[in-house]
Amino acid sequence: MARWVGISSPELKTFAIVRVLQNLLIFICAGLYWRCLGLKRLHTLIALAFFAWGIAYSGYGSDLAFSTYFDILFFLLAALIILSGRYLWLIPVVVLAAMNRETSGLIPFMLIAAVFQQKVWRETDRRVIVVAVICLAIYALEYGALRLIFGSRPLMTLYGEELGLNLLIYNLTSARSYSFVFATLGIVPLVALVYWEHWPTVLQRFFWAIVPVWFGVHLFLGVVAEARLLLVPQAVVFIPAAFLVVQKESV
Repeated sequence: MARWVGISSPELKTFAIVRVLQNLLIFICAGLYWRCLGLKRLHTLIALAFFAWGIAYSGYGSDLAFSTYFDILFFLLAALIILSGRYLWLIPVVVLAAMNRETSGLIPFMLIAAVFQQKVWRETDRRVIVVAVICLAIYALEYGALRLIFGSRPLMTLYGEELGLNLLIYNLTSARSYSFVFATLGIVPLVALVYWEHWPTVLQRFFWAIVPVWFGVHLFLGVVAEARLLLVPQAVVFIPAAFLVVQKESV
């Protein structure tokens, strides 16, 4: 396959193989997750096509960005585990995810938000709290250890803009932001949000655990024109919510 696309360097072949396998795992996990939420096979396939389209247009300023795509994989795995009720499996997922990106700190909050739906205390709630605390502790220890191992780094500025308010203004006023975000996400988030009341409860809870913090942090600390940064909420929340609505309306 590498020869067909003109890749001859062993290093480039390795990168290409990793990316193909990475994307394959992402699509498998996305399909399984969306099916668990109730999407039928046909709608799942169409949703995967939309997701693939978005990924194809999310490459602005990204290079291969393996960490970003592993982030998608870990969040989809976490969502699958939460839906299955096998919460202990979140621990090894967080162990790996915490070494990948800081955003994995939201995974324990997905568990807490999704499970605590009852007003009456249940025995399983105790287990959920224990798992969530362990995951948060692992995340904090790994993050702190990595900072100690690699040492401090100078604060990085992007595109000549200071992180924080200046970067927020840049994101909101740059035409590239709107162009690449729309190319990647399309109207899927808008369709999903318009029909908020039709979402499954677990998706509404995943929304509150992920989306506000995710967009807030990346607007102030990232360049949203690099729209791959927004693929986690797209895969975990917006695509399944929108296509569940489409499926319901098409019946």
